[in-house]
Amino acid sequence: MLFLQQAARDVATSKKRNELLTRHQVQYPDEVFWPVFGLYILQTSPVYPLCNAIEHLRAMPANWSATPVAAPDAAQIEAAQRGLIMLMLAGVPAPALMLLNDGTVAAFWRRADAYASIDFDADGEFAWSAASTLEITSGTWTGGAMPSSLRDIIGV
Repeated sequence: MLFLQQAARDVATSKKRNELLTRHQVQYPDEVFWPVFGLYILQTSPVYPLCNAIEHLRAMPANWSATPVAAPDAAQIEAAQRGLIMLMLAGVPAPALMLLNDGTVAAFWRRADAYASIDFDADGEFAWSAASTLEITSGTWTGGAMPSSLRDIIGV
């Protein structure tokens, strides 16, 4: 929950600074523009590493597989950014990000006995899977209440 509260404060601060930028054309070196929401994100924000990771994936996709890996296009970047905001609003801890071969950005959480991932598909249906020593579940999420089996694995 602390992650969400800090992010909300950062968004409020960004809105105030955006107004200043419009009025005074002031530049703040500790901010990065996040285009999908038209906001500047503070580099000290817990959201910043995720924004930065998405931009890194777009610029230089990892070549971790035997087949070529596509860089995410604008729709895939927007889907990932929207998905991350939806996760924050659901009170989910910050995930690690990964890039799928087709350019889809995905997030994952790993614990000793459990793993969960969610793919931020450009169509807005986010496929997820969760596995623990006792069960494997999967489905899609489009926002709102997160499926309980996914929440349990992530540890929300």
